[in-house]
Formats: sequence, C-alpha cells, structure tokens
Amino acid sequence: MSSISINDLNNDNLKPYFEKINNSADIVDNVVNDIILNNCQELDDYINYVKSILSDDNNTVPTPLLEDMTLSLPVLLYQIGEVLEKIGIKEDIAKAIKTEVFNNYVLNGQGKVTENKLAAEIETQMESISLVIYQRAYNSIKCKMDLGLQLLQSVKKILSKRITELEVSRSAN
Repeated sequence: MSSISINDLNNDNLKPYFEKINNSADIVDNVVNDIILNNCQELDDYINYVKSILSDDNNTVPTPLLEDMTLSLPVLLYQIGEVLEKIGIKEDIAKAIKTEVFNNYVLNGQGKVTENKLAAEIETQMESISLVIYQRAYNSIKCKMDLGLQLLQSVKKILSKRITELEVSRSAN
C-alpha cells in the first residue's frame, strides 16, 4: 500500500509508478505484437502494398489491380478468420485457467473468504496478464480483419462504378 497522500502528489512521487506501468506495458505490448506479427504479416504486407499504390496521386488504380484485390483479400481474410478463432480459443482457455487458479486459492485458503479472495487476486496476476494479452491480440486482429473487409467492399464499389461507366460509354457509342 502506498504511503503517499493526495497532498504529496508531484512528478517525483509519481514518476516511479509511471515507469513501472510503462515497463510492464511494454512487455505486454511486445508479446501482443509478436502474436499479431506472426499471424497477420501477409495481410499487413498486402495492405501496405495497396497503401503504396494509393499514395500515387497522379494515377488511378488500374482495373486489373482492383480485380486482383477482389480475389486476394477474401483469401487473406479467410486466413485471418482462422487465426482469430484460434486466438479466441486461447483467450477462453486463459480465462478458464485464471478462474480455476483463483477459485482454488479461495477454496484452499486458511483465512476468511475476503482475505482468501485478496490473496487469490495477487496469486492470479500472471493468469490475468495472459488473459489480457490474448484479449488485446484478438481485438487487434479483429480490427485488421474488419478494415480488410472495408477495403474489399470499397474495391467492389469502385469496380462496380467502373463497369457501369463502361456500359454507359458503350451504349452512348
């Protein structure tokens, strides 16, 4: 328990707490990023490829490239869907393990129930962090998948517009 009161708050007193939080967050962030990188690299590379094409303001995206995107993106998103399911399973298992360890500490503790719950909270910190890691990885991968789906829908709309324009120009001639 901290011995600092609200009257003692200043940067020097808070700095060690922020450093501890930032150091711990960096560790968790690195683990989450490794999970994401190992599972989403191909989609990330493809999105970066599309981004590089879109950054050329002087040229419109060629129709064959748009057609390629309509074929490639669903395949990549299918793979991400499988990854998401596996990460979701790991998240569920991490939650079950945390609950099991917590309950064992509460049931096997020697003190009062409240004391046992407090001890269980302390003893399940690693399990809690593991759960957070899989939750963050799941959410990040889900976000990538959703953005990939949005890109696919945009590409389909652009292709549809081009087809309509082509049909109009053909019927005008």
